Amino acid sequence: MSFHLTDPENKGLAMKTDMPIEGIRDLMPWAYRQPKPRTRGINYVRAPYILGQGFSDLVDCYAEHIDWIKFAGQQLTFANPKLVKDAIQACHNSDIKICVGNPPIDVSASGGKDTYKSVVDKLSVSGIDLFEISCIARTIDDEDLCEMISYAKECGIDVIVEIGIAFAHMTPSDDELFLGRRINQVKTAIDAGASIILIESEGLTENRSGLPNRWNIVDSIASVCPINQIAFEADDQDVMSKYIEIYGPKVNIFFNFTKIAQVEAARRGFGPSAFLWGKVVSF
Repeated sequence: MSFHLTDPENKGLAMKTDMPIEGIRDLMPWAYRQPKPRTRGINYVRAPYILGQGFSDLVDCYAEHIDWIKFAGQQLTFANPKLVKDAIQACHNSDIKICVGNPPIDVSASGGKDTYKSVVDKLSVSGIDLFEISCIARTIDDEDLCEMISYAKECGIDVIVEIGIAFAHMTPSDDELFLGRRINQVKTAIDAGASIILIESEGLTENRSGLPNRWNIVDSIASVCPINQIAFEADDQDVMSKYIEIYGPKVNIFFNFTKIAQVEAARRGFGPSAFLWGKVVSF
């Protein structure tokens, strides 16, 4: 592709380049990024609510930078089934794994073992690769959590277990964190075969009402297992950048689809926060 630009003084002169647009980024001194399929540095992306052409455009534009994408639970339960099927196929064509969470998983678990297993059976033949089990949205005993993980894996579905100190817009005080319990849930889930522990941002780096982020709690939970088995929820650009600064550019991050370019820039060492600029090293 080549193009002409008329000079700004309108003298009728033209500037020409034969540099392909797709070649420009190859000239940049980016930090190394493992190509897909990745085992580290997973971009776990929250999908837009609307499927159809807009979703297809998102995949066409950013498939290279999306490892897993989480469908809103409402999409599986309320959206046009054909559009859901088309979206799953588009993702799989681009080597993107599909994840679902609440309400299908949490609500089915509330219905008891048989309901949960029936939903998992259905998901396993519908193209779903992963799903989230939330230890915040539902209260669950350890043995039941292990059974849920085990059955999913028998059906060929990987499990993300969500751990945190708050659900929705709860605002727990410092003496309501039950950190020891959260840590034990992480250990239990990993031992039972969970693929990733997702650390929920509520009450830690989100919904803090002007109070400092609870980085010490984040680090206590994240230090229980190898960092490649942890994913951090982070939609704020300074929060996502802090995770990359502290845990390295290959850290797994869960974020909204609107942040894809920001997260990739941060991983490669040139944005979006000043304290990462030119600092990232990766081999």
